Amino acid sequence: MAVNNYTLGMAQLTFWEDTSAAQDGSSMKEWAIGNIVNCSLAPEVTFLDHFTVVNGNRVKDKALITQKTLAVNFTCDEITGGALKEFLLASASGDPSANGFLVYPMVKGEIKGCAKLIFTSQFGRNWSWDIPCAAFKPDGTFDFNAEDWMNAKGIIDVLADESEAGSAKPYGTIQFTEAWSYENFEA
Repeated sequence: MAVNNYTLGMAQLTFWEDTSAAQDGSSMKEWAIGNIVNCSLAPEVTFLDHFTVVNGNRVKDKALITQKTLAVNFTCDEITGGALKEFLLASASGDPSANGFLVYPMVKGEIKGCAKLIFTSQFGRNWSWDIPCAAFKPDGTFDFNAEDWMNAKGIIDVLADESEAGSAKPYGTIQFTEAWSYENFEA
């Protein structure tokens, strides 16, 4: 048992929207999602089971994977004008940090791009995941509550990168780096 594998920390999440169809000629727009208060990886695998029957006894003899999905579920509590725009699948005009910023809700379709998830540990190992193909989806309600911080939930749906470059690693790369450990501790 290695205590250095125990972890305590939180994630940072950045999404780059593919805006190659934008009028201004830009191709990727960065959105640092903000203060992430909850984050989870959600792999989902669907199996198709096969059974044989011998003397009335049904026995599973094979299970094939028929579907694999992977998502990053998150909750953030830093609701800027730019964040509200993304969560409402909106277009906008003006500077998100200035007065007069206008948001036009529910006019966008799927928001595709790429993402980076960085896990920073106070104890244990740090790691980062470069996600080459992803879709952002709002997930749930904005709760207005005078006694708690307003937050928003979202999903980064990890999509298979079907390009030639992604053929060897269609869901990206996770890189581990060293963080604080007992061996590096100096009293």
